[in-house]
Amino acid sequence: GGLGGTPDDRTREAVARKLGLRLVQHPEARRELEEKLERLRSRGVTLGGEEWLFRMSLVPEGGEILRNRLGLAPGIRLRCGGSTLFLLPGVPVELKMIFAEEVEPLLGRGERREVAELTLGAEETRFSGLVEELERDHPGIAVGMYPLFGKLQVRIRIVGRGEEVRRASERLRREAERSGVPVLSERSFTLG
Repeated sequence: GGLGGTPDDRTREAVARKLGLRLVQHPEARRELEEKLERLRSRGVTLGGEEWLFRMSLVPEGGEILRNRLGLAPGIRLRCGGSTLFLLPGVPVELKMIFAEEVEPLLGRGERREVAELTLGAEETRFSGLVEELERDHPGIAVGMYPLFGKLQVRIRIVGRGEEVRRASERLRREAERSGVPVLSERSFTLG
């Protein structure tokens, strides 16, 4: 799903449910959507009923809207614990514009995060237990696993505070080498 107003657009509902938050109407989002709808009507464009308009102005409680100059559905910024979630429309041109104009400037003001990325010659499930252990043993990191389709490879990305990222990536590398799994590539960089 996405952030639009059709029944298959389920992102905001899924995030609110997962975080235990209510969906609330954001007055500014509603006003902007009504203005955009009026401009479309003045050009002879009709989009059917207005139920979808109401849905697109809902945000998880505490969420802020991110302006969408090109389309209707606004993005959403939601602070959650020590993290920030950004919910963006799926239309590529809208997603790129909102990211460039609304999200990137916010990322530059945040805490710097270190990233370690290892590509291993194994299937994703081979390291799922270790990934859970790494996140449990290093609470300041987040680990993502990305299988490379068509290849027997998985890219594992560790993001967090510098020292914890370094220790977790070293542990992952040691475990891969110990079990005979080739480390095909490894890189580190900083976000923020």
